[in-house]
Amino acid sequence: MRTPARHGAKRVRTPLVVHTAEMGVIEGRVVGPKDIPIAGAVITASGLSNTARTDRDGHFRLVGMPGTADGVALTARARGAETDGVGVVGKPVVFRLALED
Repeated sequence: MRTPARHGAKRVRTPLVVHTAEMGVIEGRVVGPKDIPIAGAVITASGLSNTARTDRDGHFRLVGMPGTADGVALTARARGAETDGVGVVGKPVVFRLALED
């Protein structure tokens, strides 16, 4: 007599380890020459599908960001200028863009 073939996934013999990090908010501001706020700048979190746009005072807020000690690589873009920086949950970040007149 034949034994029926087993279908499905193999059993896992090692424990599953999941590393978690608290999620938080990264806030900041984007300014240009003479610290004038830049409205409409786009802030992008590298490797994450999270972006924000600055308000008329240059402030932005990224929600649901990982609370790692190393922070998250961010890019700010506006009017053809771009700069990179690092945002850390709970610590305000300021981007200074060198805009051309």
